[in-house]
Formats: sequence, C-alpha cells, structure tokens
Amino acid sequence: MRRQALVTAVAALLLAGCGNDDGDAGTSPGAAASASDECVGYGCSDEQDADLLKREAEAYTASVTEPEGNFVEFPDGLKVTIVSLAVPDPEVFRQQADGEQPLVLTTRWENTSAEPIEFADYDTTNARLLSGPNGFQADHYAVGGPDTELPARLVPGTTFDYKIYYSVPDPSELELVFNPNPEVYLDFTFTDVETLL
Repeated sequence: MRRQALVTAVAALLLAGCGNDDGDAGTSPGAAASASDECVGYGCSDEQDADLLKREAEAYTASVTEPEGNFVEFPDGLKVTIVSLAVPDPEVFRQQADGEQPLVLTTRWENTSAEPIEFADYDTTNARLLSGPNGFQADHYAVGGPDTELPARLVPGTTFDYKIYYSVPDPSELELVFNPNPEVYLDFTFTDVETLL
C-alpha cells in the first residue's frame, strides 16, 4: 500500500500542472505567493523536475530483499507478487544456449479491487529479466501449460499463479522490469531478483 500511495501522490503532482490560471494580476512583486499560486508539476523549475523524476523512479522500483519489495499493486487493484525464482525441471524447460542458465519465475496475480480485471490487452512478454551488471535482456520462452497463460479475467478476491521461463546469460545480478499493460501502467522494476535463487 505504501508504494500505491506514493504512486498516487506522484501522479497527483504530475496532473496538477503549473502556474496560476485564475488571471489574478493583483499580486505585487515581492509579496509572498499563496499556496494556490505555487507552481506544481513538471516544467516549473529544474530542481522540481529533478525531484519529481527521482520520486517517480523510487515509486516504481523496489528491491525484493525489502519488506513488501516483492510485489507491486497497480491503481486498478491488480497486485502482482514475485513468489519464486528457480532452476526449472529439465523435463519442462532446458538450457537454450551454451553457457546460459535456464530459470523459471513464478508470479502471483491478485485482484484486490471490487471490479473484474479483463486481460484482453495484457502482454506477459513485458516481464523483461535483465541479466548481469550491464543489464542484458534474458530471452523469454513460451513453454505451454495452464500456469503459463493468462485467464480472460480476474474477478475480485481471486488469484492465479503465472510462470515465466527465461534463458539467462549471467544470473549473478538480475532485475525484472514488469509492465503487463504499457498502455495503462508505467514500468515497475524489481531489483536484487538473484537473491531469490
């Protein structure tokens, strides 16, 4: 909830805009500006822009080693939790390239809202696993099976587990950049994912 509140606060700042649109020219030079005259949002000052960018990046990044760092809850009530990262059963998924590590990431999707969430526009390939200190993108593979496909919808109060298979060149440092619907959400980055192995 703390991340959702911070995301909502940053969004409110972004939507607030700049300047005073009431046309009041009665403020004399040197007079203290009222709270309604303050410029809030991007474009007001370089310092404010830098602060908003920093807060936005913090709102959309969490380490899986922190309390509550293993999930993101989007404004519509979709909560996605990283459950585990493991070496998969070789009968299900094998090494795809020489020297690469096969991995399976298990996520849990939950609808915490009062309305169904429809998955027609969702794209699970927008779960990019970045590998090594330079952040090379790991290859993502479709394996098939009920735990590798999205349902049509998620009704309130229900969950499902979803598995994503990767072939990773360097599992020593992993970040997951996650965004199941880029037209609606911003990317969310989970750091320190390698600690789950």
